[in-house]
Amino acid sequence: MADSILSGTLADRPAAYGVIQECLTQQSAAPPRGTLARIVGSNPLHPAAVSWYQGATGERLVGRLLAGLGPEWSVLHSVPVGSGMSDIGHVVIGPGGVFTLNTKHHNGAKVWVSPKLLMVNGQREDHLGNSRYESRRASALLSAALGRKIEARGLVVLVEPMSVGGPGSPDDVTVLCDRDLVSYFNRRVPVIDDFDRREILSAAANPRTWHTTADAVVDPDAVARFEALRGSVLSAARLRSLGSLGFALGLAAVVLAVLTQLG
Repeated sequence: MADSILSGTLADRPAAYGVIQECLTQQSAAPPRGTLARIVGSNPLHPAAVSWYQGATGERLVGRLLAGLGPEWSVLHSVPVGSGMSDIGHVVIGPGGVFTLNTKHHNGAKVWVSPKLLMVNGQREDHLGNSRYESRRASALLSAALGRKIEARGLVVLVEPMSVGGPGSPDDVTVLCDRDLVSYFNRRVPVIDDFDRREILSAAANPRTWHTTADAVVDPDAVARFEALRGSVLSAARLRSLGSLGFALGLAAVVLAVLTQLG
């Protein structure tokens, strides 16, 4: 989707790359599972890796959705920003403007959104503030790089929530579900022409626009290792489900046998 002239820049970073790296770092402390643990489907994730795994899974899903946008839209993933390990999950640039996406994986959760508050299962979360900070940071850095004012809008993308209610998003941050993401961009009214889009993309794809020491180097094995870990996690979950089903069927059989004898 991103222009081929940007090969070797941030345009080549995979979705969730920074989160994947941290997930793998935390997972490296996990002891090998024994035979019994494998048979019963013990979760292979180290406790410290769980939140990073969920975050990476959400960002990868959003990355796949964004790949469905038309060629007039360009997407940068896992953009390193500042001087530490922080990154912006996705930066989207197209006719409708510049957008920073803060992905939050709240599988099966009840989300409530108002102009001043976002709650997940009754717990207040600072997703609005974080998204606002990312968009303002992106605006300032891109404006400095191009020597003119660039406005980025912050989006909070909720991945696989059970429900989303409340009076709605604040004026300066948009909250939407993953299923509505592509249609959101397709509905944007054009505000920049193709020349401006390519100029902004060129600046955005330069790692030094965002980070004091960042480069565009990508470990080609990181995503493969994460996908292998994800396969193990999903396989273990299936084994646990089969075990639960087998236990339930066995219990039902015992109850039926007892009832038959009593009858």
